[in-house]
Amino acid sequence: YKRWSIEKFKALVKKISDEYPDMQIVVFRGPGEQDIDLSGMRGMGCIIMDGYSVLETAPVIKKMDLVLSNDSGIAHIAAAVDTPVAVIFGPTHPGITRPWGDEVTVIETGYGCSRCYTGKNYLKSCAKNTDCLNEIAVERVYDALNEVILKSSKVEPKVKISTDRSEGLI
Repeated sequence: YKRWSIEKFKALVKKISDEYPDMQIVVFRGPGEQDIDLSGMRGMGCIIMDGYSVLETAPVIKKMDLVLSNDSGIAHIAAAVDTPVAVIFGPTHPGITRPWGDEVTVIETGYGCSRCYTGKNYLKSCAKNTDCLNEIAVERVYDALNEVILKSSKVEPKVKISTDRSEGLI
C-alpha cells in the first residue's frame, strides 16, 4: 500500500547499473518478503540482504553512502545514522511520517489526495487507487538520487544505493 513497485525498483537498478557500472547496490528484503521477486537484480551486480532485522540493518546502512527507501523504517534508520536518504512517498503524509535530518529528500507526486493513509482507514475513500505512488516515474527517482549526490556532504562519486521494500522496514 505504500510501496513503490518492484518493477520500477528493478528498472531503476538497471539504469543505475548502466550509468554507474562500478557502483555497488545493496537491496534489503525484510522478514516475510521472500515472495517479492528480485530475479535479475543479482545479475545487475546487486547484493541481496534477505530477512535481516532492523537492528541488523542499522550498521550496514551507517556504512552506506546513500539510501533509497519507501516510507518506512529503513529511511528512519538512515536518517538516524546520518546516511543521506531519498524517501518515496505515496499515501502517507511526509510532514507526519518522514524521517527528519539534514540529508533527507522526499520524493512524491504532491497529489492533494495523497494523504489518505491514516493507519486505521487506509484507502477507504481513495478514488485513485494509489496513483500518488504509482505515478512516480523511474526517471524522477533517478534525478532525485543525483540531486542527493550533488548536495550531500557524505556521498562520494562512487555511491551505494539501498532499495528496501519491506513493509516492516520500509
